[in-house]
Amino acid sequence: SMLSKRNVGWASTCNSVGQTIGYFFGYLGFLALDSPMFCNLFRGVELETGCVTMQGFLKFWGVIFITTTSLVALFVREKETTEEEEDEGFVQTYLNMIKIVKLRNVLVYMGCICIVKACFSPVDSLTGLKLLEAGLSKDMLVTLSAFLIPLQIVLPLVI
Repeated sequence: SMLSKRNVGWASTCNSVGQTIGYFFGYLGFLALDSPMFCNLFRGVELETGCVTMQGFLKFWGVIFITTTSLVALFVREKETTEEEEDEGFVQTYLNMIKIVKLRNVLVYMGCICIVKACFSPVDSLTGLKLLEAGLSKDMLVTLSAFLIPLQIVLPLVI
C-alpha cells in the first residue's frame, strides 16, 4: 500500500474522492470545455467552437496518465512486508469475505443499500432527460451538474 499504517483507514475515502474527481474531469469537464456556450461565458469572444476537441482532450489526459504512472513506477517503492503482515492467500481471503457477508448485520445492510439504489435509480436516470425535455439546454445541464461536484468530493471526507 502507498498509504502509511496510520492512514490505511482512509483508503476507501481516497478511492471515492478520486473516482468523483475522475468523473468530473472525464465527463463533465469535457462536456463543459467542448460546449461553445459554456466556453463563451469565460472568454471575451463569441466563437462557434468549444475550448477543446475530443482528440485534444484524450491526448492531454493520455499524456498525464502515462507520465503519472511512469513517475510512480520509478520513484515509489512498495514496503517490504514482514512475516506477521503476510497475506493469507487468494482462497483464504475469499473464504473470509464469504464469512463476513453471511453475518446478519451485513446482510441487512446489503438489503437496505439494494432497496435504496432500486428506488432512486429511476429518478437518477430520468432527471436529466426530463430537464432536457422541459427545455433546459444540454450545456446548462452540464453547468448545473458541475456545481454539485465539490459537494460530492467533500461529502465522503465529512462522513
